[in-house]
Parts: sequence; C-alpha cells; structure tokens
Amino acid sequence: MKLRVLALVHRHLIPPTDVTGVDIESAPWRTEHDVITTVTAMGHEVQTLGVHDDLGDIRPDRDRLEAAYRVHLLEAFDDVTIFDQNVVSHWSC
Repeated sequence: MKLRVLALVHRHLIPPTDVTGVDIESAPWRTEHDVITTVTAMGHEVQTLGVHDDLGDIRPDRDRLEAAYRVHLLEAFDDVTIFDQNVVSHWSC
C-alpha cells in the first residue's frame, strides 16, 4: 500500500533531487537524503518540507497533504534544540 509521507527537515538541509557527481557521504544533508530515498524506494510518496523558525510554514501543508506519516528530522526549531518538540505537538493540534 502506497502511503503519503511528509519529511520535515531543516530548510538548509533539503537534499537536491539530482545527486549525480555529489559526494553524499560528506554532504550535510546525508541523513535527510538517506531517509527520503529509502522511503521512496519502499514505494511511498515523499514530500519534503523545509522548516526553520515559522510554524506557519507547516500549517498549509499539514492541511493539504493529509500525510499518513510524518518523518521529523529536525534537531532544533529556530536554532533552539529544545524547541523541536513544539513542531511535533503542532501537528497534533
């Protein structure tokens, strides 16, 4: 069964769609790339959303996507590590 998955990542860590010739092992977005490509290879539809400091960026996609799963790859929100939990709680509202 194909599922819709939303990958929440730091805005500056959105991996490029074409990584031909790129050294993925040393790329700062390696984890994000690995997760997105693995979930896609499993046959699911993955949409990536870059987030930094505004929960308002998330709300339109939350309502539009109706993703079955959300992959939370943020380690901080607005550069504050403890605020990443606020993004998770925002989804349950």
